[in-house]
Amino acid sequence: MSSIIDIHPDIQTFIKYVSSPEKSLAKIGEDFGISKQAVSKKIKKAKEFLDLYSSRSSFADINDLQLELQVLKSKNQTLTGLVAKLRQLLIIKSSKLHLLTALLDKALAFMPKLKLKRLAWYNKVYLLDMLEKFQKTGGSLKAFCKAIDKSQSTILAWKKAYKEKGKNGLVDKATRPKNFGNKVPSWIKAQLIMLFLKFPEWTEYQYHSYIKHSPLTNWYISIPTIKKIKETHKILSEEEKNRITKRWAFTQGTEAWTMDYTTILKTPNYSLKLLTISDVKSRYLLNASIHLETNTKQVINILEDLFIKHGKPFLIKADNGPEFRMDCKSKLEDASVYLLSSPGYYGQFCGAHERIHKTLKTFITQFSKHQNLSQLLDEVNKFTEQYNNDMKNDYLNGKTPFEVFNGAEITLSKNTELISPYKKDNELRFKFQNRNNLPARVSLPLIK
Repeated sequence: MSSIIDIHPDIQTFIKYVSSPEKSLAKIGEDFGISKQAVSKKIKKAKEFLDLYSSRSSFADINDLQLELQVLKSKNQTLTGLVAKLRQLLIIKSSKLHLLTALLDKALAFMPKLKLKRLAWYNKVYLLDMLEKFQKTGGSLKAFCKAIDKSQSTILAWKKAYKEKGKNGLVDKATRPKNFGNKVPSWIKAQLIMLFLKFPEWTEYQYHSYIKHSPLTNWYISIPTIKKIKETHKILSEEEKNRITKRWAFTQGTEAWTMDYTTILKTPNYSLKLLTISDVKSRYLLNASIHLETNTKQVINILEDLFIKHGKPFLIKADNGPEFRMDCKSKLEDASVYLLSSPGYYGQFCGAHERIHKTLKTFITQFSKHQNLSQLLDEVNKFTEQYNNDMKNDYLNGKTPFEVFNGAEITLSKNTELISPYKKDNELRFKFQNRNNLPARVSLPLIK
């Protein structure tokens, strides 16, 4: 067991001071044969040392430390035991602080959301040094690993690697495989592109046969892979580019919203989903709420609150989810709002809204990794505020959704067609040109 005489005199005085709150400075000075002024100076120096040792230590408040040590004394701990406990707490606090510092360094170097998964070799050496000190005070490997949230097998592997190879054994190794079974070498791609340009009339089988049997290449590449590479490097005509990038927008004055669910986590027992509702023109996110179940009643209740806050839209776009079908349509018709359902198997119908989902999921932490509902709600709320007020959108001419939602004008791209709903023969109709420039029409029964 360690003795108090092994510790620096200033620390000895500090331990005596915090472990004996009933004693005055003069009395403590008598125990050490020094004046009370000297005792005060030693306590001050010891506190400065402990602050440097761990700037975020819970010992910044002397009264808290006194209380903790009194609890230990009430359990009949000896002074040696108190010293050992103090050492253990200092080591654990210092280890946690070092991990936080390492996390901060990585976050500033790469991105704010970066997880502390891989440590640099010097971080590992520091933790191994802390483990050795912790064990000298009587602490166990299990307690140390639990405090720093690392497995015992990981720490033991670090210890073995450091003993055998030094710091080189702790350097983080790349997890990239040496060989990729499905990766086409760049020189084979270059040969294929050359063949595409030289023999554009060849079939995929002819390219495959040439690459396989030519002594210059002698490489097997499958026909589907060749077809995929050819599609990737195909030069599109201006007409085809315009067809692919064609967009539609409602004319000025047509108030339209889009709503959809996206899955955050799916398990055999439950599904955690996020209901989002956005304004079509400005892409302003009106609602983003977490739910354990999806039903029409839930959707209608949220929409009614939004109607009170923002006013009713002319129509709402939605996919063919069960919560957006006949019952939902009937409820919205009672409120004089049209529900425009997407055509079957046409994901582009709500493409702009799906882009919001994709952006949101890159912003928030994956829920399966932390399982903390409060953290999820906080991150979703922060995203909603940041997306609406700070994120500038190219489609909105570099403006934020908030600006456009509150009246700022935007210039639509030349390949965007404006759709103006009109009423005819007891129907609400939408006429437009499809991607192949053929006339198309969508109609809804007129709300009476």
